[in-house]
Amino acid sequence: MAILAPDHYALFDQLYDVLDSPARPADFGVVLTFAPGLADPHAALVAGLQQARARLARVGARPRGRRWVKSAEERLLVERGAGPSAEKQRAYRAFMQRDRDGQRLLQLAYFDEELGRHELLSRCHHALGDGATHLQILALQLRAAFDLPLEAGPEAALALRAHDAPRPRAPHAHVGGSDALAARGAGPMSARRHWLSVALDAPALREFASRAGGFTYGDLLADCTLQAVARWNARHAPSRAPRVGVFLSCNVRAQWWRGLGNGSSRVRLYARGVAEAETVARCRALRAQLEWAMHNGEWALRVPSFVERLPAPARGLLLRAALRGRDWDPGTLLLAHVERLGQPDWDEALPMVEAVQLVSLLSRRFALACLAATHRGRTLATFTYDPALIPDHDARALAELFAAQAEAAAPGCASLVHACASA
Repeated sequence: MAILAPDHYALFDQLYDVLDSPARPADFGVVLTFAPGLADPHAALVAGLQQARARLARVGARPRGRRWVKSAEERLLVERGAGPSAEKQRAYRAFMQRDRDGQRLLQLAYFDEELGRHELLSRCHHALGDGATHLQILALQLRAAFDLPLEAGPEAALALRAHDAPRPRAPHAHVGGSDALAARGAGPMSARRHWLSVALDAPALREFASRAGGFTYGDLLADCTLQAVARWNARHAPSRAPRVGVFLSCNVRAQWWRGLGNGSSRVRLYARGVAEAETVARCRALRAQLEWAMHNGEWALRVPSFVERLPAPARGLLLRAALRGRDWDPGTLLLAHVERLGQPDWDEALPMVEAVQLVSLLSRRFALACLAATHRGRTLATFTYDPALIPDHDARALAELFAAQAEAAAPGCASLVHACASA
């Protein structure tokens, strides 16, 4: 097990600084929709963010050598806006596209005048930490903002699981790697991000998985995603049978809700051999793949200790080379599902929050990603995409394919909501 101090600028923090570029910024967003009737929370959110700065080593800090050091250059502003839903969508897209000016954490509090709801869009650079880190920061910010008790004691270190003999390539992996998603946009690749969400009835889908047995709700979401992209590629790149896979995010912390930093890794799941099988058979096959990946340490990334001591340019070259290695299959798209956040019930970890959307980063390989969050009985599966490569109508069609797969398991469980795309 590796244990990293809260202020340690770790190798996988550095990785996202290496990957960052104007066309593909290495950051991601969380949209929190607050419960109705909440008074304007802007001042409280500002105060809560300052509490996070005071209590957490990384918040309000920048890398200096191998440490995160508090910096006045990190301004930690909570901007504000108000307007109808269409104006909110334009403001959100502009907020996620604009240059960060070196800031690692940016926030926009917005009042949707049509819905009568306050929202918070928080944009976090991946070098600061992964999605679990971002949500932990937000949880502390909200608890401070709403005068709820905060955890006592010093900040926890980041403890990461390890594997003695990881196998980076599964026997069921596609030979030659997974296909890219068939992208029909004119291009070129852009820094723009649009997104839309599919709302799912989580209890109904969990009941389907429980009744069938042999797989989980998360496996079902993976199957819906794989089947949607397989059908999309079969329709728009029909020269051969689709070889699709998802690059599935997994939390490798020793304790799920402890430690800030990059405590996530990836495994791959593939749609193969059971394309025409019933949903239950496909989901059980995915469960077997995931169990193989976790048992055999596909998620484990072993890096020689000397690499961290190299000069930054040399580290960057090695990290880029590793990402081009023969065992590197980034799948067809990125997939993640956040189903629990804190103990015992993550519904209470984000006070006053009614819904959670996760807006993904994109990469040179991924023009589309799907991040799902389950909160208060509803899952929002959010598809983030580059509209220069995936036009809005194509993204909607892909989301509808995903929803249709979910509907096959539990009729009436899915609906398209929260579009943040062009009108």
